[in-house]
Amino acid sequence: MALIECPQCGKQVSDTAELCVHCGAVLKEPPAPKNYAELPAAEKEALDLEFEREHPACSVRRAEKKKWRLTSLFFVALCLIMVGIIDLINSVRPLLVIIRFSSKSSVALYQGNEAILLVDEGVDDSLTSESNTGKFSLLFILSLLFIIIGVVMMVIAGVVYNKAQREVLLRRKLFQAWLAKRNICYEPMLSDKNKAKFDSLDITGYQI
Repeated sequence: MALIECPQCGKQVSDTAELCVHCGAVLKEPPAPKNYAELPAAEKEALDLEFEREHPACSVRRAEKKKWRLTSLFFVALCLIMVGIIDLINSVRPLLVIIRFSSKSSVALYQGNEAILLVDEGVDDSLTSESNTGKFSLLFILSLLFIIIGVVMMVIAGVVYNKAQREVLLRRKLFQAWLAKRNICYEPMLSDKNKAKFDSLDITGYQI
């Protein structure tokens, strides 16, 4: 370690010092902060792993995986609701359009978009109607069950997803503070809504 002369006060200071210990003059300009987005992929990966090792409970990637699992659950719930609605339509329409003609020898059954007129004096239309009604009633109940399960799953997934989204933003905020200590600037790409939430997060109680 060599000694140099402070350009402001003229006293001897270390050549590695950034500030003069005597007058506080700036001896070396601090290096410009790096931009995380411009770092090589290998360096980003190394920083991510280092952050996870130091703060395993604050892993950003784990929070992201949890959020995407909830997104998958949301779409499964949406599919259940759609299947339930389609089955509900297919079960309700035949029940509404089973038409009894005045004569017991004629029965009209509606299936899909086709009305089929059965004319057979030996056919008991009440039995035919009851069997079809029972089948369509079961389909109707199953359709309602699909819709109810889908709605419940969607509500639960929505609530948990909002919590997971806030957890992701919080961990990104902690990661940002951790990188700032290493003179690295980190600005995650977020929507305007999430950006406002991100900026409003308070991490003063966390140790990074």
